[in-house]
Amino acid sequence: LVEIVTTTPVPCSMDTVSELVWKELHNNRQYPDKWYQTKKYVISVRNYAQEFKLSGMQFMCRFDEPSRIVFVGADTMLIGTKGLQFSNHTWIVVTPSPTDPVRSSVVHMCVRLSVDRVEGGSTYTEDRSYAHDLVLTDLCARFRQHSLYVQNWIVDETERLAAGMPTTL
Repeated sequence: LVEIVTTTPVPCSMDTVSELVWKELHNNRQYPDKWYQTKKYVISVRNYAQEFKLSGMQFMCRFDEPSRIVFVGADTMLIGTKGLQFSNHTWIVVTPSPTDPVRSSVVHMCVRLSVDRVEGGSTYTEDRSYAHDLVLTDLCARFRQHSLYVQNWIVDETERLAAGMPTTL
């Protein structure tokens, strides 16, 4: 299990930040080695010797509560030929700032990545172990980069709004 946690105070209200995050989460971007098919996608993970294609599916929903807004996401990525399933669970919680709840808020993000064996796939332990290590290392780096991107993006966008400038969305 790998867990990445970020906390980002921002100079905008909970509702404003939540709308920005929701728009960003629904923005299909062009990433190298990743393409979308509705809510399904394929990720290519490779090194100098081998390439693995992970078939993935994503689910995302939003819960509006009086004192917070919660975004919950889940991804399942499968390498069927190796009998490995990678799961990513993401929570983004936006709350009013305790010091200035009307004009400021705090964005908490938690990303958890786990791996399970599934039926089928390679029966060679070394083969599966190699795929496990390569893909887990790659996905950890991707999720760490994405968490940093989200944190920086939230800061940039909310600073633009606080300065009276339009967002980039």
